[in-house]
Parts: sequence; structure tokens; C-alpha cells
Amino acid sequence: MALPSSAPTIVGIDHLVRQLFGQEHQIKCVANERGMVFHGVNSQHAWNGVFGVCYVEGSKGNALAGVIYNNQIEFRRHDAFTEQRVRTMMSFVAVEVKKSLDHSLVPVFDGYELVYGATRLGRVDDSAL
Repeated sequence: MALPSSAPTIVGIDHLVRQLFGQEHQIKCVANERGMVFHGVNSQHAWNGVFGVCYVEGSKGNALAGVIYNNQIEFRRHDAFTEQRVRTMMSFVAVEVKKSLDHSLVPVFDGYELVYGATRLGRVDDSAL
């Protein structure tokens, strides 16, 4: 899949910031090449999304469901996403996420491990994906 020509949409960055500071142990996210939506654990993935980023159970939506905890972002498997697509998507989206973070938090986010299903894909840091 080709990357969009516009920057991805990032929503709920406050959840990620609290997680990076250790104030939220675990958060959830929904993501694809068009954006990433961070949200709390008391909310279902399918309830959270933005235009172009929609998770639907059973690989019916166009986005991945993820959980962020213990310095890792773990995405559930989706029929339309290969491991390479997940790497490419995260490299693209991570650039915009980092623009939304205080500079002191970028190295912490870069160190997060990206996991797709049970497969470790590397760190969020652009050079590792």
C-alpha cells in the first residue's frame, strides 16, 4: 500500500504522554498509514477512530488494534497487514507522533519495541524498522 501524501492524523497524544511518564501503565491505540488514535484501556478499539482509521473486529476495518505497555507497542494480527506493512506504517506514523511529543520524551518513545502478533519487529526508532 502506498503511503498517503498528507501527514497522518494523531489523536489522544495525552494518553501516550501519561504512559511515557509512567502515569498510565497500559493504553490502547488504533493505527494505519492515515493516523494513530491513542485511548484508555476502558474504551474498546472499535469505539475509537478518525476519518480513514477504523478498527473492526475480525480484520474487517482498515486499521490495527494495539496495546502499549512495558515499553512496547503490540498490534493484533490483521489479514490486510504484512509485517513489512506494519514496519512501514509505524515508521511513517512515528514521525508525526514524535512531532507531538516534548523533545525529552522522543528517546523514550523511540526505545519502544514494535510487536506484531508474536513477532518482534524492532524498535520504534526509525533506523531500527
